[in-house]
Parts: sequence; C-alpha cells; structure tokens
Amino acid sequence: MPLQSPKLSEASILIEEVRRSFVSTLPGLLDALTAAVHNASGADPMTCNGARELAHRLAGSGGTFGMSELSTEARRLEVLLGAPGAGVEWASDIDFALRRVLDSARSPTELLCSIVPNPSRQDGRKDASYEPIRERTPSDPIKSSRYPQPYGRWASLPVVLLLDKHHTRNAVQGMLQQFGFLVVATEKATRFPITPLAFLCNLDKASDVRKFYPKADIIAVADNPGLEERLEAVRIGCRATVPSDVDAPELAAAMERLVPLELEIPRILIVDDDSYVSQRTAIVLEQAGLEVTILTDPTRLLERIAEVRPHLVIMDMRLPGCTGLELAAVLRQDDRMVGVPIVFLTAEDRPARALEALEVGADDFLVKPVESKRLVSVVISRLERSRVLRSFMDHDSLTRLLSHARTLERLESEVLSAQRRNDNLALAILDLDHFKQVNDRYGHATGDRVLRSLSTVLRRRARRTDVIGRCGGEEFVVILPGASGVDALRIINDRRDMFASLHYTTQSGPMSCTFSAGVAEFATGDTPALIWERADNALYAAKRAGRNRVHLAETTHTGTTR
Repeated sequence: MPLQSPKLSEASILIEEVRRSFVSTLPGLLDALTAAVHNASGADPMTCNGARELAHRLAGSGGTFGMSELSTEARRLEVLLGAPGAGVEWASDIDFALRRVLDSARSPTELLCSIVPNPSRQDGRKDASYEPIRERTPSDPIKSSRYPQPYGRWASLPVVLLLDKHHTRNAVQGMLQQFGFLVVATEKATRFPITPLAFLCNLDKASDVRKFYPKADIIAVADNPGLEERLEAVRIGCRATVPSDVDAPELAAAMERLVPLELEIPRILIVDDDSYVSQRTAIVLEQAGLEVTILTDPTRLLERIAEVRPHLVIMDMRLPGCTGLELAAVLRQDDRMVGVPIVFLTAEDRPARALEALEVGADDFLVKPVESKRLVSVVISRLERSRVLRSFMDHDSLTRLLSHARTLERLESEVLSAQRRNDNLALAILDLDHFKQVNDRYGHATGDRVLRSLSTVLRRRARRTDVIGRCGGEEFVVILPGASGVDALRIINDRRDMFASLHYTTQSGPMSCTFSAGVAEFATGDTPALIWERADNALYAAKRAGRNRVHLAETTHTGTTR
C-alpha cells in the first residue's frame, strides 16, 4: 500500500524504525571497520577476513536502507580485501577505499533527519527505543495475511446462493454449512459490500453474476446437466457444473476445486548475521502474510530447521564461520530439505557467485538492495512452485492427504516438539466401518467418493496445526498438536457426527457411511511407535464395541496403557 501523508503504512513505520536503529549503530560499525582494515595485512589473507565481513555487511545494509553511495564504496573495499597483495600498492588502494567508505557515510544526525518522521501513534506508544533486534519466532503475531487459516477464511467470506427452487436452496445451504462455510441466499445478482468467496447459481443467472464480478468463482447448478449446459457454463467462465439434486460429497468436491487446501501459513527462515537487514526483510514478508523466523547464528541451523520446518530459506552468501554456499550444500544433504527452495539475498553481485549458488541447489540469487515488491514476488512464486511439487510427492492422489510415509515423519517431529516444549499432543487413527461392503455393493467409484468426502470433512474442520494423512486403504490419521486426549476425543467425535450425516446418491439408492476411531494422548516416555500402538488398540476397542464411535486410550505417567 503506498504511503499516505501524514500517515504511514504499518510496514513503513516498522521499516523506518529498523533503519533508525541501524543508523544509530553506524558510527560503531565504521570504527570497527577502520580498526579491522588497519590490522589487515596483504601478506596474511586471514587478517583480512574480519574487515571483509564488515565491508560486506555495510554493502548490504547501506543498499537496503537507501545509502547507495555507502553500499557501492563498501562493496569495492570488500572486493579489494578479498584479493590481498603483498605490495605497498595494495595497502595504498585499501586505505583509499576505506576513506571513500568513510566519506560516503553521512553523519548519523543527517541520516536520521533524512528519514520520514515516525508519526505520533493513536495508541499512545512512544517512538522506537531501538532495542537490539531479536530473533523472530513463529509465535510472533502476523499483521496481515494472504494465507489465513482456511476455516477462518470460510467463516468470514460468504458463499452466495442464487437458486430458484426453494428446496434446492435449502439443501445446498445445509450442505455448505455442514462443511463450515458461511452462506448467504439472495434472489438476484448484485454488488455486495465484500467480495464473496464463491457463487452457486442457476445457469441462467451465471452471466448476471459475471457482469458484477468478472473474476468470481462460479459453480453453475442445472437440472441434469449435459454437454450443452456444461459448454455454456464453461463459456461463461464457471469453474464447475453440478446437478440440482447434488449430494454433499459431490458439492464438496466442486468446492475443493475453488478453495485451495493450504492449511499452513508458509514459514520462511532467514539466515543472515546482519540483524537489521534481516528485520527489514522479515517485515516485508510478514506484510505479505508469511511467517518469518530470523537466525543470526548459522551454527544453530539444524536445530532451527527441526523447530521451524521452513517452506523456504533465505540466506546471505557470507556468514560467520562458513559461507552460504557451504550451508546450502548441508541443507541439500538433509532429506527434509531436499525440495525446500533456497534463495540467496546477498550484497555480492558477481555472476560467477550466482552460478555457484545454482550449482549447490539454490533456486534464486538476489543482490541487495532488493525492491520489496520483487522480493515478495520471488518468494511467493518459489513457494507456489514448491507447494505444487510437494503436493505430488507427499500427498495421496485420491484424497490429497499426506501419504503414509510423510504422516509418520510428521508424527516423529511432533512427538519431539511435544517433548521439548512439555506440551500436549494427541493422535487419532480412524477406520471406515464396513468399507468392503460399500465397495462390493455400490462399486469402487462410490467407495472413492466416500474416501474423498471423509478427507474433506477432516480438512474442513481442521485446526491450523492439525496434520492429516491417509495411511492406506480406509485408514486415516489425525495428529493434533497442543490437544489433550479429552480435546481430541471431542474434536474427532464432532467430525464423526458430521461424516455420518452425509448421504450419497447411488444407483441402488441413498447410502451413508460411518467411521470408528482410537485416540491416544502423548505421555512422558512415549515414542512415536508407542503412541501409535495405543491409538491403534483404542481403534480396535471402538470396533469391538459396535463401531461408529471414538475410544480414548487411558495412560499412566510412563506412557503405558492401563
């Protein structure tokens, strides 16, 4: 959003505060650079490393915060320090380059005056106190999001119904509300105060909707739609066509095509020892709705990867103790990170370095300073491509849930996290009741519809942190971080009731299906295998008790079943 005088956008205010903080430290950085350059010797390349790292930091920070001259001169000094010589000429060149850096840096007072003043806050807060930049964690609040929790998005954006027949309208409205959608019924197309999530309308009203909303997602409803009706709907731009007697699973499948199933807000890990540049990058990305964690100490990388499980990594080329190229190579040797995009954000602008980055598996190479719009565009496009590839690799093709192998990996990760944080965790294993009879009597096509509808129920009612997988056949798994056994029992029972209420239209008449489930709560001493075993035993107890129910495994403090 552009700046509007006299007010600034929230992101601009935060970035100005970070810039002020950097400017206040600039004299100290210049003093440190001067001392490091004076200690550098062309005869001993190791003595140049400290000065080179400081010059690299100034090149990146200067460009990022609008000090282009400082950035240019610092980059020249960095290049000279990277190719030390033994003669007097090299020392003279270094001294001259250092003077250019110092001359290009205006006084902190002048720099602070060039910054847009921090506007007075209506909430009474004082100006920033310029405390040291801390590492951001996933628990920090996100100001706005392009990736809201799905259920929250459905609850706030309505699905509009424009259906002539009263009984059809009531039936469709009830189905959508079962799946957690906010539904508004109206008699004619009109302009709404907010843009609806989607429209379900009679085919003859689709054109009217398109006039008001050129890019709206529309599902056309027609009596026994054939090829002509479907062609007409396609020409209008409808995303799907369903019969007027549509059942809940078929309607859910149509809605699936409209609302992307991205249950997680993308997580970004920034690895850069320059906390000011990292903070600015984090602000820009958070305003795009991403979740950002900053890591300034690369020695903690593996620990942070296990905690954050990032969807994308942004790193500098020069880091204390190692290079970005070396760190990227380490990441690519980790099975968890093979498909995770790596974007270099660095002050080095040599084409050879960009080629080296691509050779170790980097996905992009951006030179500081990077325009905010370009940074967001690159990150979002890389995330989207990675999401699509990850979906094919990690998800079951029929239900679009996590595969068995990926579900086990996530269970192991969540158990370790629960142990480390001393937090609640529950595991539920679900199995469809008499599913073989469904396939035998109604056919495998109907069986597939049942499987897909159960996956839809599990996803639509999922919390943001839930992990849902299909572990073969008619068995499903739900991992519930932060949930106690009692919480999980209530949640799974709610989903069981909803699934049991669905009816499927078949050639043999309407039918419905149920599932049984076992729930186990994480306890001290539990391993992933042990909590799985206890949930599985609880599932069989529910089956023996008559099916269509959920059993909770009781545990002692050692994690064993009573």
